[in-house]
Amino acid sequence: MFSPAWPNSGGGKPGDASSGGAPESSTPTATTAGPVRKPWYLEYDYKSEDIMFNKIGKLKGGKLPALVERLTLHDTVDSFYVQAFLLTYRSFTSTKELFELLKKRFNIQSPTVLNDLELEDWKNNKKKPICVRVFNVMKQWVEMYYQEDDEDKEVLQEMRAFASAKMQEEDARLASHLLKLIERREQGLMKKILVTSMGKDVPAPILPRNLKKLKFLDLDPLEIARQLTIIDSKVFNRIQPVEFLRKAWNDKANEVAVNVKTMIAMSNQVSGWVTQSILSENDHQKRKRLIVHFIAIAEKCRTLNNFNMLVAILGGLDTAPIRRLRRTWTVVPSKSSSGLEVLRETMGSANNFSRYRETLHSINPPCVPLLSLYLNDLTFIEDGSPNFLKPGGAAAQSATTSATGEPAPHQEQLVNFGKRMKTSEVIREVQQFQSAPYLFTQVPELQEFLRESFAETVDETDLYNLSLSLEPREYEANTHTTLMKVLVIGAGVAGPLVALALKRAGHDVEIFDRVKPPAAATAEGSRPIWLPGDISGGTMPVKSNFVGYIGISEHSTDIGLDSKAQTFQLDNASGRSTWIARSSDSRVLWCIFETKPGDIAQNDAWNSVEDLSSAFALFEEHHFLEALKSPRTDFV
Repeated sequence: MFSPAWPNSGGGKPGDASSGGAPESSTPTATTAGPVRKPWYLEYDYKSEDIMFNKIGKLKGGKLPALVERLTLHDTVDSFYVQAFLLTYRSFTSTKELFELLKKRFNIQSPTVLNDLELEDWKNNKKKPICVRVFNVMKQWVEMYYQEDDEDKEVLQEMRAFASAKMQEEDARLASHLLKLIERREQGLMKKILVTSMGKDVPAPILPRNLKKLKFLDLDPLEIARQLTIIDSKVFNRIQPVEFLRKAWNDKANEVAVNVKTMIAMSNQVSGWVTQSILSENDHQKRKRLIVHFIAIAEKCRTLNNFNMLVAILGGLDTAPIRRLRRTWTVVPSKSSSGLEVLRETMGSANNFSRYRETLHSINPPCVPLLSLYLNDLTFIEDGSPNFLKPGGAAAQSATTSATGEPAPHQEQLVNFGKRMKTSEVIREVQQFQSAPYLFTQVPELQEFLRESFAETVDETDLYNLSLSLEPREYEANTHTTLMKVLVIGAGVAGPLVALALKRAGHDVEIFDRVKPPAAATAEGSRPIWLPGDISGGTMPVKSNFVGYIGISEHSTDIGLDSKAQTFQLDNASGRSTWIARSSDSRVLWCIFETKPGDIAQNDAWNSVEDLSSAFALFEEHHFLEALKSPRTDFV
């Protein structure tokens, strides 16, 4: 006769997390404050060394048979554990092996020493609940976790035979239900149910006049974002849990992660499309229009909660061949530049993408989240934790060897289920965004146009060389963070010619009248510039303290030329002054020229520019000097 034991297996003390089962809730009797003991024949079947819990009673790991038993316990249901197990079991076992263990669990046999009352109690309170739990696990597997591969197809047929025979004998109702599910699965009727928002209208597409002859800049940014989102979300919604296991997306020979790989490839193609489109234009104004258009599309992707495509577009705008196009970026309107910075901040990697994560958790589906971030999280989990654990105790053998030094049988290893729980949390977050579809109208002509556009690929080296041909290195700013801007004061011929020469060098140039701001500056909002009277290298005449008016810069939040600005005068020959001014926050370096009509012919008056080598951190002086010495026709 078996001696009675506590309800947690292996004879361990109740609530001992390091021994058998997890702490069970107990109901005190009227005569004692202690837990109620279960009959020995209703205790768990696994041994204490087959399962591990952490200090707070959470499952940490266990041998595969013990984990399957926890999956089908007769006295409790942990739906969170069941879901985590089914989401991740393919990372530590096969469908075939799992099915065999479930069948064995369903066919559990009673102890031979039970009397009639004990046997009846065992059947009602252990056997039947276990059979129902096994049925529920099989049901969930057929409904949500079945894969269209050879192994799962074979197991599905074996499950049909099992339901028709053994399960039919045990519980005809359960067998009938499972057989119907299997039939639906085989007929392809087991489709994922997408939850749509009730009463939400499908917006009409914004179409160009001629769908047969499409031009990118004629397409509405919102409609481009919609069509990209339709393409992106279709692939995202097809991703299966198994694609996130064991970094399957990194294995070129592995065809399991087909949808994840498709999304990765498509994101790279979109980034390449953005870069290539901008570099396809020789004129920097045309490149500017493309940049503005792509920024607008990215903003619409953000509005649609398509963070994955948003980052793909940002990736194209932030590639080295595009970022170095200083001459092009200086003419991008401030509204677009500001919008781009907001998007960059939202998707920035600071504090483990904390800004984006906060945004993601505050929005409502539909949504296409940033897939690459989930892949990074899963990689961290996969690489940071072992697949199997060592048993407790100082003299414990390794998880992969037995006491004899031989490789341990697969089912004798302690599966690190804590690792799988973390993995399942990431997968569950992905799944919550797969249930709500976008209600947009597909426009085949636009989708085909977009697919053809970003399917073209160009080598990154070729793209960078193309960028260099468009804006050679002499126009390129170095890596200094200060922004170089030039203010030319004065009218007549000299001011515009000097300004044009500077623009040729890729600098941000403003031409303003000394006394009153021009209309353009007034429209943007302007303010006077005053330079300090006492400056390094000499004293500026009092009458020169008032320099003129400057419009609020499109490329800097604040010009910063206040009383704390660092300024010094380079030349004051013939009444013409040249100053260098660095803003108080060192973000903006201004070169301020006061011109007269005759200055352009006096090459010696510009020799002071040669002294700017240290102050012009973002300015290649030799090109500026060459431009000034060129024929006047080169400036216009």
